[in-house]
Amino acid sequence: MTAAAQRLIPELHRRWLNAKPDDGEALAARAGSLLPPLIDDAAENSYYRRALEALFGAPVNLAERGPCRLCGRSAQSARPGLFYCHGCCALARGGVLRDTGVDGAWTEAIVYALRRLAEAEFSGPPSLTQLDRVGVPFEDHALVDEVLLCRFLLPRPGSAVLSARPLRPARTWTEWLAHAGLLTDGVRTSLGTTTRATDGHLCRSLFERHVDDFLHHRGVTHEPEPAYPRHPELNTTGLRADWRLADGTFVEALGLMTQEAYAAKVARKRELARHHGLRLVTVTAEDLNRLPEIFADWLPKGSAG
Repeated sequence: MTAAAQRLIPELHRRWLNAKPDDGEALAARAGSLLPPLIDDAAENSYYRRALEALFGAPVNLAERGPCRLCGRSAQSARPGLFYCHGCCALARGGVLRDTGVDGAWTEAIVYALRRLAEAEFSGPPSLTQLDRVGVPFEDHALVDEVLLCRFLLPRPGSAVLSARPLRPARTWTEWLAHAGLLTDGVRTSLGTTTRATDGHLCRSLFERHVDDFLHHRGVTHEPEPAYPRHPELNTTGLRADWRLADGTFVEALGLMTQEAYAAKVARKRELARHHGLRLVTVTAEDLNRLPEIFADWLPKGSAG
């Protein structure tokens, strides 16, 4: 890391950016083993190109190169002036810390990173899917650098490497959010974590909260829990959508499509919308980074993208 990049993270947590074991606190992997081969040419390396484009939501400019803003290596960019090498993109997408089941100073680095991202980028606890796309203004280069470095410090599910004598099981993503104090208003249920969005709307899952917060912050008027029209066969139980937009469009956040009963209810809602001529927009967790595109028709002029 360059000195300028390191200054973006509090001194107490900087050492973990290199993911090296320290003072017996085993972090199961060293940075070298996490980095991809250093082929920093997106024209030839499709992994590098896809990583940059996923993080920044735009094609890589193959004609321009510059020093990586985080480590100084030769790099390319998908947004003007934001050069990041393949290695740093990989660490932002995969993290450098591994949950060993034994808390220590590294745990506090994770807590810091989660809280900082919740404050600076997401207006609340982030989902794993949201980490895939940088969500701060690209014109603020230092802030982009900072949120990428915070991603370095976040463990990803499935990457845990428990120590020989762990004191606890590896935490899930939701448990890490709770450990960081980001779910103080949340109630865990079998369907997800019920919590309140920024505008006060009650959401039955973090996924719903992310969509509601997007609509709120982008100035899209949305009414929660609107009732679908009654129908003698399709709607005898009082079905409700997740939101209704100002023009009457219904919006559904589809979070449990692998459950047969849930999928059947969604099918009834789709048929109900067709029967009554209602416009219905559906969103899945995989769509969280495409919300500006999905809701482009409703975003106030000049706010799309």
